[in-house]
Order: sequence, then structure tokens, then C-alpha cells
Amino acid sequence: MATDVMTAGAPAPAGLHGVASDLAADKQAFPVPWGKLMMWIFLLSDTFIFSCFLTGYMNVRISNTAKWANPSAVFSLSVGQSEVPLLLIAIMTMVLITSSGTMAMAVNFGYRRNRSVTTALMLVTAGLGACFVGMQAFEWSKLILVEGLHADEAGAQARGDQHERGRDRAVAAVAEVDGHRHRAARG
Repeated sequence: MATDVMTAGAPAPAGLHGVASDLAADKQAFPVPWGKLMMWIFLLSDTFIFSCFLTGYMNVRISNTAKWANPSAVFSLSVGQSEVPLLLIAIMTMVLITSSGTMAMAVNFGYRRNRSVTTALMLVTAGLGACFVGMQAFEWSKLILVEGLHADEAGAQARGDQHERGRDRAVAAVAEVDGHRHRAARG
């Protein structure tokens, strides 16, 4: 049981409740403000997650010998009669940068207690986010439906071969059972 006295004169709760009340009583548990500490934890976790994704992608890309889709064709857009390579990526990058700016301005106007401008900027940010997700859906549908996922052709071929071998075994087993049945009927 904790015998420490809190600022109000009541004893501190024991166990995890005591730890939580102690941390809640302080503005800082470390010599760094909570906002900065949480931002660093977020950045580190985000870095680890993307490192895992990129390592997995690199592993699949290196270990597979099938031909991959041409990135310039996947990320290109038709303007007039010509294909402009990587235009889709440039547009998505501008949408993300703009949405970051509108969110920063919304936070700024939120601190100033200007509710109408904050709401408008948040709606613009949400609209830009929806636009980005729509462009991602377009990009992935183009990759899957138009270009085709070439990276899995070797795996699909292997699965098809296994399926054919399994089907051949099943046909042979049925023929064997059928043969036994015919011999038994004649016999």
C-alpha cells in the first residue's frame, strides 16, 4: 500500500491505479513534453512499419523471376493523345502536400477558436483525403485489371500444375474404383 501523500492530502492508490494517478497528476513524466514524446514514438513506429513493408516488397521482388509491370505505364495518365509517365504520382503528391497544409491551417484556426474556418479547412482536408483514396483505387485497379499482376505468374503456374496433378490422381482413383465395380459385376 502506498503511503505517499498526494497534493490534496489523500493517500495515493496502490498498484496500477497509483501509477496512472501519478502520471495524470504530472504534466511531464520525462524531461520532454508529452506531445513531443508521443510524436517521436509515432515517427519511430511508422518507420518500423514501413521498413517491414519495404523489406517484404524487396524480398518478393528479388525472389520472383516473373516479369513485373512497368511502373511508368502503371502510373501514367493520358493527356490528349499522349501518355504522360508518372503524372499520377505527381498529382497524388500534390494532393498529400495540400492536405497537410490545410490540416495545419485548420489546427492554427482551431487554436484561435475560429470554428467556421476550422470546419471548412477540415472538410477540405477530408475531401483531399477522399480524392487521394480514389486515386489509389484507380492506380490499383489499373495495375490489377489493365496491366495484370505479373509477379505471381510463376506461383499461379505452380498452383495450376498442382491442381492438374490432383485432378489426374482423382480421375485415376475414380477409374480404378469403376474398374473394380465392373470386374465385381462380371465376376
